[in-house]
Amino acid sequence: MIAPTVQRGLPFGDYCNLQAVNATLLMTYHDVSPAEARDVQIRGEKETTSLVKGHASHSAILEPEKFDREYAMVPAFGDYRVKENKDKKAKWLEEHGESIILDPDEYGAAINIRNSVMKDAFISTLFTGAGLNEATLLWTDADTGLDCKGRIDRLTTWHNYPVILDLKTTRSLDDREIQKAILNYGYHIRMAFYLDAMMLCKPGEYRVFLAWVLNRPPWIGRVTELDEDALEEGRAQYRKLLNLHAACVKADHWPGYTKSAADAPEVIGLPPWGYVLTSPKG
Repeated sequence: MIAPTVQRGLPFGDYCNLQAVNATLLMTYHDVSPAEARDVQIRGEKETTSLVKGHASHSAILEPEKFDREYAMVPAFGDYRVKENKDKKAKWLEEHGESIILDPDEYGAAINIRNSVMKDAFISTLFTGAGLNEATLLWTDADTGLDCKGRIDRLTTWHNYPVILDLKTTRSLDDREIQKAILNYGYHIRMAFYLDAMMLCKPGEYRVFLAWVLNRPPWIGRVTELDEDALEEGRAQYRKLLNLHAACVKADHWPGYTKSAADAPEVIGLPPWGYVLTSPKG
């Protein structure tokens, strides 16, 4: 049993090593079978280019000293068909073996995103001044008995309200695209998970903000607030995922899709919007 607590200054590596359920683990179950979720949990998340850029921009804004210390941009050594240039690059990579290596575009994107945040009159006020970056939350879920953890980008205040602030990079700031991103990536599920954890750790009237910044020129941003309806839906979904995970752990079994007898197919038809000229009879 973990007493609900907010920790500051916990290195990300130490956070990852904590044996507890987090939102990322829960999201492995989202829209897939438990068997598929378990496979991702065992293999780990694939480090895509977008993830690398996202981690770098987060670090540049939330932990600038860490960014300067741990990230390095590989120089342009010229045509790599020339052996001398290939050797120079290999030597440089060897000398920076402990650094997180970014190419010029990735490094430049992180710096441009940081500069954009700091130049925006509203967004910069949320990321500077009083507040706590990379806050770690620890608690035990009362319903399932599972130890849980969360890592919030930033805890701050706005107009005397405590704010849970999450930074997102995006290709579009259009309302519809942001709504699609929230739905597709389950941001409402994650933020409801964090909100309920904060209410356990330190009760208050929290607002939940998402700060979006374009990951391309002109690197501008905007801030949106998740409404109560979105958070309530997110809460219902994370509870479902948490209960599913607890059941799988208890049974030590992560089933696939088949729910009927092995020798009987599961009946499925068209989605409701697929019926244009006829109406479903069922």
